[in-house]
Amino acid sequence: MEHVDGSCVELSSPPQAAAINTSGAWSSETGVPWSSQMVLETLMLLMCVGAVTGNTLVIVVVVATKTFHSVTSVLIVNLAVSDLLVGCGVMPFVAVSVLNSEWMNCTVLCVYVGYTSSVYCTASVLTLAAIALDRYHSIMKCLRSSSHWRTCVLVVWIWLQALVSSFPPLLGWSSISYIAPMHSCAVNWAASPSYTTLMAALSYFTPAVVMVFCYVSIVKVAQSHARRIHILHRSVHHSRIPSSGFTGRSSHQYCGNLCTTSGLIHHISAGLESFVGSEENTSQGPQQSFLRQNRGTLRVFMIIAAFFLCWTPYTGVALVQAAESTFSGRSTLVPSSVVTFSYWLLLLGSDINPLLYALLSRRFQNALQGLRHRTRTRTRVGDVGSTGRDNNMPRIRSAQLYNSDNLASQSSKYCSTIFTISTDYKTSVT
Repeated sequence: MEHVDGSCVELSSPPQAAAINTSGAWSSETGVPWSSQMVLETLMLLMCVGAVTGNTLVIVVVVATKTFHSVTSVLIVNLAVSDLLVGCGVMPFVAVSVLNSEWMNCTVLCVYVGYTSSVYCTASVLTLAAIALDRYHSIMKCLRSSSHWRTCVLVVWIWLQALVSSFPPLLGWSSISYIAPMHSCAVNWAASPSYTTLMAALSYFTPAVVMVFCYVSIVKVAQSHARRIHILHRSVHHSRIPSSGFTGRSSHQYCGNLCTTSGLIHHISAGLESFVGSEENTSQGPQQSFLRQNRGTLRVFMIIAAFFLCWTPYTGVALVQAAESTFSGRSTLVPSSVVTFSYWLLLLGSDINPLLYALLSRRFQNALQGLRHRTRTRTRVGDVGSTGRDNNMPRIRSAQLYNSDNLASQSSKYCSTIFTISTDYKTSVT
């Protein structure tokens, strides 16, 4: 069905779908059993709710918590924004397409969704690489983060690159169309193998190399310093020097090294983890430091594994389709189920990212509880004030909570001076 202006046309599945039995057990448009279609619809709705809820929590908590106002948090928020846009601007259209077994009858909307989905996913993966670079820079530069203006420039560059690199299909280099196995409008990777190769290099291979290099280097630094702390702790423990000999510079250096290593492990283990723990960090032995190092290494492994899990299948499918189109002029080698699975894994990354980079962090969970407590306190203050009762106690509680946040922020500032080390981190990499 085409309108007079030619802007809208019905987009549905291939014509051979009409020959499929439509007795009720199968979808008349796609040939997919109704039970499988309902499973896909439920999964997409859950993914949509998870992406919107998780990324919204990350943005709200980071903005509302003063101790999270840092350079790394800018990148975390940018990642949450791009993933939130995937949850709001891509997943709902996929869910509707699954339910109707076809796309809405408007090609303009199809092109818009295909272009924006490419922009959002590209911005997300580029931000993952930027976070890895920020952590690598802070470790190699003695735990000193980049400046805010450089980070803002980096964020602007990420979105400009995503907008520009996703634009060629609108100009005829490749194309955007409704891909029935994906249940969405997207770039037709088989239409232009050269563009597919370029996007694979920019949006997959380059971020993958950056992330692996940065995180592997960070883990090596952490392991090297953990071994040094273990040797230092054993030498101090078995030393027969009188206790007065530990006062002064050697004692301060010993405590500082312990704080440094624990802060370093904190930094790798999560995007919003503080460099600083509590006073327990100065009294932790090598066993506790080793356990924390293992947790940090596990978190890094999860980050890298999640990236490859979500992006490798989709990139592989795109490259196979492009290669098959180059040599045979058609794209039928990859089964439809594989195309669906790979595309939905890519969308699933918008649910996994807020978990790995924020929601699983203890510091983030504590901040979320504090924000919830402050919200309840303000609500109680408003309720008591509206009834004309004495509201001194709620104000006192709110002031105490505010002061505790300030103390936490001040303690992080004081402890951050401990991490001003000369060149130990650089020399330990080799």
